[in-house]
Amino acid sequence: MSTVNNTIRQTMLEDLNKPKTVNKNGDLGKDAFLQLLVTQLQNQDPLEPVDDKEFISQMAQFSSLEQMQNLNASFKDMQSVFEESQKGLFETIKMFNNNYVEAHKELMGKIDELSSTIKELAKAE
Repeated sequence: MSTVNNTIRQTMLEDLNKPKTVNKNGDLGKDAFLQLLVTQLQNQDPLEPVDDKEFISQMAQFSSLEQMQNLNASFKDMQSVFEESQKGLFETIKMFNNNYVEAHKELMGKIDELSSTIKELAKAE
């Protein structure tokens, strides 16, 4: 039994010396979760192994974690696409608005010209 305990201690020390997989925000990622699961399997008591239901539950949690991370990445991609299309839409609206203002100014100038010409004609008669 002491051989098993020595092996477990040695494996645990090796795992402690391995680089940790921590995200920028300090959360453990899927690699860290998988490392924990593998370490648990490596260090289990051979006379009382981990219950298969517990192992399946942990694998399901790992799968759920991975799918949530994939969804998060997809949502970030969709957000980027939405922001880009929104910028394009705002630029288009701005262009139409500028064109409208310029056309309005030109029209107002022509109306003023026409009004002045009508007033001059009315005075001449």
